[in-house]
Amino acid sequence: MRPDALFSREEVLVLYCWGPACNGASQAATKLAAQGFRVKEMLGGIEYWRKEGGNLEGTLYEQAPLYWKM
Repeated sequence: MRPDALFSREEVLVLYCWGPACNGASQAATKLAAQGFRVKEMLGGIEYWRKEGGNLEGTLYEQAPLYWKM
């Protein structure tokens, strides 16, 4: 599916990965910006958003650990 079928070019898309080691959001932001979308990347990913006390909605985040143990 084409991005323009999913997103509006009038809105700002905030892209993020799980944590700072991921670069998927950077790659997606580059591709979407090249197609005329307004994008921002949340540095540090959702892991740092949670660590800093950022609000989240839904129930999935309650089940996911803040840090993955290997």
